Amino acid sequence: MASPSPASAVVSPRAGIRRKGGLLAFLYSEQAYQSLQLIKLFALAYAPYVGVYLLLAACLSLLYLVGLEAVYAKLWGSEKERVSTVFATCALVPTVWLLYSRVRGNPCYLVDFASFKSLDKYKLTTELCEQLTRSSGYFTAKSMLFQLKVLLKSGLGEETYGAPFLFKDDKRPTIAGSIEEMELMLFGAMDQLLAKTDLRPSDIDVLIVNVSMFYPNPSLSAHLVHRYRMRDDIRTFNISGMGCAAGMIAVDLASRILRVHRNQIVVVVGSENLTFGWYAGQDKSMLVPNCLFRNGSYALLLSNRRQDRARSKFELVQSVRVTTGASDASYNVIFTREDDEGNVGTSLSVKLLDVASKAITLNLQQLVPYNMPFSELTKVGLNYISRRFLKKELKAYTPDFRKAFDHFCLHPGGKAVVDGVGRSLRLSDYDMEPARMTLHRFGNTSSSGLWYGMAYCEAKGRLRKGNKVWQLALGSGFKCNSAVWKVLRDVKPDAVFNPWMDCIHRYPVEIMDRITPSHRYYNTIKEAEALIRLEEEAEEQRLVKA
Repeated sequence: MASPSPASAVVSPRAGIRRKGGLLAFLYSEQAYQSLQLIKLFALAYAPYVGVYLLLAACLSLLYLVGLEAVYAKLWGSEKERVSTVFATCALVPTVWLLYSRVRGNPCYLVDFASFKSLDKYKLTTELCEQLTRSSGYFTAKSMLFQLKVLLKSGLGEETYGAPFLFKDDKRPTIAGSIEEMELMLFGAMDQLLAKTDLRPSDIDVLIVNVSMFYPNPSLSAHLVHRYRMRDDIRTFNISGMGCAAGMIAVDLASRILRVHRNQIVVVVGSENLTFGWYAGQDKSMLVPNCLFRNGSYALLLSNRRQDRARSKFELVQSVRVTTGASDASYNVIFTREDDEGNVGTSLSVKLLDVASKAITLNLQQLVPYNMPFSELTKVGLNYISRRFLKKELKAYTPDFRKAFDHFCLHPGGKAVVDGVGRSLRLSDYDMEPARMTLHRFGNTSSSGLWYGMAYCEAKGRLRKGNKVWQLALGSGFKCNSAVWKVLRDVKPDAVFNPWMDCIHRYPVEIMDRITPSHRYYNTIKEAEALIRLEEEAEEQRLVKA
């Protein structure tokens, strides 16, 4: 693993400026720079509204000064003036509309989406996970016990899906096994999307594929183009190495393409490769992904064609991306590397929650000014002024996000992550339900998790016209990406393709996070711990005698 660059190498935007005393010292400080950045965001968010109010005030002032009767007489006094006014109005209205459309940009409609549910033969119960890890021959008794404890406290249920290679006699990760897994997941999601939307592969203008851990040659996007015989002039993008936040990166890329190019259809397909991400060593920090990650995939149909608005479910309101990789802690918190024995895996640092909290804060600084009501923004502003300038000992005010958003689809990365984000945002159990139930039913499916959460809201019949949905993704790098969607019509549950429809009547369920004496694995764990202690004591005695 390459050694990270020292923190001193990160250059601050205010670095190199000579410090002075008094007021000038503050003006040239990092604190002042951050304050100005926040003021800039608030100004940009409310500039359009201020401009409209000023224009309206100017028009009313003009009418007051000139007089309403004089203006009416000038516009409608004679037949010639009436005709001129009508023609001028007919020319002005489309001109204003054209200018507004140019400034606003093309819309980004989410026509529909598909969340693929893997095959029942690949379901992973806790008992089966224990059997597979034991029969693989890769892990010591101590490592197997650690994985069992993590699994029981992770919030995962008994119906998640594993990679196909785990169910074979030879459990070695191979390229052939990885391609088999990707074809199952990506083709499955794509088939469902085409069936739901009656879309022909030849209609697709842009294809974006995101899989973080596996990047073969030819690319996975080429696999899809070949399978569905897409057009020769299709533009394809293959996103890899971007972690669990790659789904929102793909959506942001698609929206930027749609804002610029008119009458385009973009398809986004995403999944994660568990075969290449499997770790067969003893490092605890690298064993955690084995316990949390499960198979899942999704596909999105995005369009900016006006005729697609009527059948679309959502419209993208805003997307925000934040990367904190300049910090050593953020850069190293999730890292793919080799352990001391040469086994490749992805390590998760104990600083993950702290790094995620900082990244979410930076994301909210851009998201909040554009979405929160004025009353909440005022509270945030007054609290900020009191803490920064008046030096009052106050906690940072957390706005009530339920006043801006109706539904929340948070990254189901693990029970600790979901609960930590929920507490920091002051969300209720109802708000956290999609993320917690997604984690329980499907596990951590990387970038697909947000769309299983969206499908949960759909299956519960929660998505109503005019609602706003906030998706928040976290990933290596460290990245925090979010998207705000507006529901364009009442969304009815899809009885055929929604992955929740066969089990939605059982949800929500209570999630156990403690291994109590009544737990069915309590005795198994205690016996394993006792056996490990005996083995360690015997090893110590052998070393003493030697």
